[in-house]
Amino acid sequence: MRVVADVLRERDSAAGRGLMGSEWAGEAFDWRTELEFVAPDVTLPPGASAQAIASAEGSLGLTFPKQQVEFLRATDGVYDAESYRWFAWSLERIVDENFEPERPSDLLLIGDDAASGWFCLRLDHREGVIHYERTTGERRTIVPDVRGLWLGWFGGTISVQTAQRR
Repeated sequence: MRVVADVLRERDSAAGRGLMGSEWAGEAFDWRTELEFVAPDVTLPPGASAQAIASAEGSLGLTFPKQQVEFLRATDGVYDAESYRWFAWSLERIVDENFEPERPSDLLLIGDDAASGWFCLRLDHREGVIHYERTTGERRTIVPDVRGLWLGWFGGTISVQTAQRR
């Protein structure tokens, strides 16, 4: 099964945009347009300010990976009205959830699967989004980046079941 992010990467590559290391080259990625393309019914609140993000980082005593900062600057979370869930958390919720005693100290929690799993980024800034199963402590890298996670999740090509098979 092809992931939505793979199709978008192919489109970007054909337009002269592509990966350079872990960063997307060329023009900035338009989170709002891409999310509305794959999931037109989601709610995208205004993005968080740079000052709010810096304050959140200070509260947690860590630096967010660049890809997460770019996502939060574009939209402060994503609400899926169909499931009544904020799968992609707001900055405020990221701060609250990362004080969770169960949180592995090497991961930044950025969302959840509406069951018992968290979507996480590594605090050492290595690539890959981790699905962390709280009940078992199992970790699985499910996609290479935040872009692949949220476009795949809201586009319907990534689910907890596909995450478990990877």
